[in-house]
Amino acid sequence: MNNTQLPNTDPKLQQLYCMIMQQAPVPHIMQHMHNTHDIDHHHQSTIAAAATALLRDACNLPYIRRLLTTLVQSLQHEPDDSIAEMLAHVLTAAHVDDGWRTKTFYYHHGAVSHTMQSLMLHTHVGLLEGATGCHEWEAGFRLAEVVLGDPHLVRGVCVVVWL
Repeated sequence: MNNTQLPNTDPKLQQLYCMIMQQAPVPHIMQHMHNTHDIDHHHQSTIAAAATALLRDACNLPYIRRLLTTLVQSLQHEPDDSIAEMLAHVLTAAHVDDGWRTKTFYYHHGAVSHTMQSLMLHTHVGLLEGATGCHEWEAGFRLAEVVLGDPHLVRGVCVVVWL
């Protein structure tokens, strides 16, 4: 786990950044942006920052390609230069998709601030590929959110999770 300084102080943009780092489905991200207001420069800067972080690991290339392509197609104006350049890069980059993904999850620990704890997971999209321990389980994330949000619930207690 690491402390991470998020690139923006606006809570809606922080949520957008976290959604991208967790590789939320692209339609959910687009809906989130449209619910807040029109996609503006701040949204595009946040997307560029998250995409740059994700591109440190080549296995995330297919996700970034889908995200940026969908974003550019939905814009009613020209994309920012950073988005256009990144899209050109990911469209021309060669990559063999082996199913592995790196996802980073963020959570507040204690008082709400601009610094959050982060946890990076290397997961596989296939349920049985690489054993079930390499697949992300929604119930596991929900349990982790509860425990990380209220650590006093399990402090001093032996917790056994049976899936």
